[in-house]
Amino acid sequence: MPAPRTQTETNGHRRRPTPTLFDEIRGDLTREIIGGLYKPGDKLPTERQLAERFGASRPTVNKAITSLASEGLVVRRKRAGTIVLAQSAFWLPIVDVSRYVEDRGEVYDFQILSQSEIPNGTGATLWSELAMDAPLLALECLHFSNAIPVQHERRLINLEAVPEAMSARFERVPPGLWLLRHVPWSASEHRIGAVGAGSGLAQHFGIKRGTPCLGLHRVTRYRGTPLTTVTLTSPAGRFFLEGADTPLGHLG
Repeated sequence: MPAPRTQTETNGHRRRPTPTLFDEIRGDLTREIIGGLYKPGDKLPTERQLAERFGASRPTVNKAITSLASEGLVVRRKRAGTIVLAQSAFWLPIVDVSRYVEDRGEVYDFQILSQSEIPNGTGATLWSELAMDAPLLALECLHFSNAIPVQHERRLINLEAVPEAMSARFERVPPGLWLLRHVPWSASEHRIGAVGAGSGLAQHFGIKRGTPCLGLHRVTRYRGTPLTTVTLTSPAGRFFLEGADTPLGHLG
């Protein structure tokens, strides 16, 4: 297997993204809610208090809380503040692989393998929820942890719903992280299973064909409109999914 290129090389559109204050606020509050620091019915600190805690502007804090509300973690109420909601079923958060790698104290990097605008139905590409010939942005990329490939990503973005993706700079920020930062969403559906590495994946990961891998297919929507669909594949042992089953009751 050829060694991955260094971060200073520019061919292949490979860069290490810089986490933002929005990422930090959203990630820390998510972990605190799922971890039980805030219970269902508890109020989050005010925007002013969170801005002081994180050294951020109030608009940045507001954007992070809006993201939490879109995931069903909190509800915003006039005069009552931001209230933590009960998580009464298994909840699998959308965690970008860059944050996953960096939270483990490792160095993240990524490489765009292909990027093209295509009509739905081109070749083997068919998104059954969308009309034939609907404009799509098709992306393929590889994610690294300490220069070891840990996840392959194959993604479609619905350009009718997310037209700004056409001009996005994915050579600087990976597609999943860009979407989390810039596109509001309200629901996601996951399908998880074991798959054997085909010849293409085996070559990308430097493993034998047929090696067991973890496969995750996800569709993300905003108010019923499909935004993006992605298939993420990782060799066994290189990436782990974490969720929470927290039937903590209901708000009155």
